[in-house]
Amino acid sequence: MSFGARLAITNLRFREPGCRFYRRLVRTGTGDRDRQSLVEAGVSLRPVLLREADRTAVRKHFEDLAGPVAATVYSRQESPLVVPGRTPCQTCPTTEALLREVEELSDRFTVEVRDVDEAPEAARDAGIHRLPAIELTGAAR
Repeated sequence: MSFGARLAITNLRFREPGCRFYRRLVRTGTGDRDRQSLVEAGVSLRPVLLREADRTAVRKHFEDLAGPVAATVYSRQESPLVVPGRTPCQTCPTTEALLREVEELSDRFTVEVRDVDEAPEAARDAGIHRLPAIELTGAAR
């Protein structure tokens, strides 16, 4: 890994390919080779949305749960093609990333993502009309 790539990593908050910090990282290094070396080194290239104080509060909340909780996220995946009549979901990727980050904090919380274009009957059965939508099932206090 080049020194420039290591320097850019220290300033990362969002690490997705569409983010300007990621683009700076790629420019300072050698592109895909640096990305691969980061992955091999165990560096997460996903967004970091929760502050440490929020992570601690979420962990404490999950300790108090009576049992496991499952979140089903109904979303629409981005398409490289423009499909007439299909509105892209601009907040779906962020919602999915946030719930995946929360999922990493506790064994009692699981996330399942359902694409409404691949399984429209599941969304219809759950009464989903707008995206993104989150259905929570499981233990309550």
